[in-house]
Amino acid sequence: MATEAGRADRPDADDGAHEAARPAARVVVLADDLIWATRLAGIVRAAGAAPVAARRREDIPVASIGAAGAIVDLTTRAYDGVAMVAELVAA
Repeated sequence: MATEAGRADRPDADDGAHEAARPAARVVVLADDLIWATRLAGIVRAAGAAPVAARRREDIPVASIGAAGAIVDLTTRAYDGVAMVAELVAA
């Protein structure tokens, strides 16, 4: 049985300090409905990532710089959600 002192000597010991030093992954949330966008952003935060809001297609190029992924609201009428997914995959 390892003691706390012995645990700190192990290279695989994780005291949580690494988590604070690592920046959160950025995830673009493309949704034009404020309530839905807020819910999706909350889910992204709960997963440990940082949401980047985009409400219009024009917001995507700036918002997606350095992003690890994207969530696209497919039910909106402001843009073609399926086309947006295809565009993001191609980028």
